Amino acid sequence: MKPTNIGSWFITLSAALVGSTFVMAEPEIIESQPDVINEPEVKVVQVPVNNSQGMAELLFQQQQMQQEMMDLRGQVEELLFQIQQLKRESKDRYIDLDRRISESVQGVNQTPSPSTSTSEQTATGSNTQVVVVDQAAERTEYNQAKNLIRDKKYAESIEAFKDFIADYPESSYVPNAWYWMGEVYLVLREFDNGKAAFLKIYRDYPEHQKIADATFKLGIAHNAVGDKERSRQYLQEVVENYKDTQTARRAQAALDKMNQ
Repeated sequence: MKPTNIGSWFITLSAALVGSTFVMAEPEIIESQPDVINEPEVKVVQVPVNNSQGMAELLFQQQQMQQEMMDLRGQVEELLFQIQQLKRESKDRYIDLDRRISESVQGVNQTPSPSTSTSEQTATGSNTQVVVVDQAAERTEYNQAKNLIRDKKYAESIEAFKDFIADYPESSYVPNAWYWMGEVYLVLREFDNGKAAFLKIYRDYPEHQKIADATFKLGIAHNAVGDKERSRQYLQEVVENYKDTQTARRAQAALDKMNQ
């Protein structure tokens, strides 16, 4: 082989090696991987649909709330009633004082201030019996009967209200006593006795402030014993006669539920 050819061959070989070196030195392209975020695992808890115990607890809590609302409402009504009663008593005392002063000026003997529950006096030549009620004792006995309800002593409260009505048959608290007796009877599920108590207010005290509630409870009590026709009559009466009141709205809701 000639030297010239050897040189050419060597140059060709060198060029090939250099080319292959550049090819091998080309950097490798590495694709970047997305960041991985460890998200918290979501657990799905399946709640059984027919959870009778849970439903019973919810129903019991609802009944307790309704009872507490009823108690609060009753307390407010009683406070308002007592305020009105005190105003009337104050006015009566003023009228009585004015009358006695007038009689004294005219030379008529003053009517003695009552110190006992029952007294007899002579007026214009005839004997008349004047019954004087200790109003403080009256309110105390009535409040004691109501407090038995708050203490959940239902049977004792019924007997206490009966005693109160017997002791103070002319008291302005008597309609309230009948009403709370009816409420207690409904709690005890003695619906016939409850109807009788509310009916007493419905018939004998149609102008009393409890008449709307008593009529509504008559509807509820009749419905409880299956007399839906009579129940609808009482509830409809509340809706028509006591519009725009909370009691009327409750009566309408009870009617809607019965018609479903």
